[in-house]
Amino acid sequence: MKFFFSILFMLALLASCKPKDSSDQKDSISTSELSTDAKTLEAEVMKVHDEVMPKMSDIQHLTMQLRDRKTKAPMAESGKPDYPAAVDMNLTNLKEAEIAMMDWMKEYSDRFSKIAPDSTVQFLQQELVKINDVKTTMLSSIEEASAWLTTNPATK
Repeated sequence: MKFFFSILFMLALLASCKPKDSSDQKDSISTSELSTDAKTLEAEVMKVHDEVMPKMSDIQHLTMQLRDRKTKAPMAESGKPDYPAAVDMNLTNLKEAEIAMMDWMKEYSDRFSKIAPDSTVQFLQQELVKINDVKTTMLSSIEEASAWLTTNPATK
């Protein structure tokens, strides 16, 4: 059941990345209105987004592996599962990375269609910084969780 919801979540996420129909963008800036600098910046922003968006599935996969470690952890004398604190730390970092991407996509989508043409370049410059921060957060959380799982193999 969790797998089904994960797949459903990923499909919804991918669908949210599709460009809107022109009928949905009545107030948005047309591509011809964007300056060359703005077009280049928008392409850079979307290039970074498109580069890291597929990593969302890595986050989901690592999250499932870490949760599996928690559920299969042996019980301590206290009656609570005995698993390393690094499991929770990695789960938190992965969740924060996932939320960072979701929040960025929503904010970008909501704001881009409403910006004034004279503010486009400044907006896209800010968004490029933000999406690069999201990229860094995602890649580092994936790398840390993967490294921990590799150096701490599951016991059977």
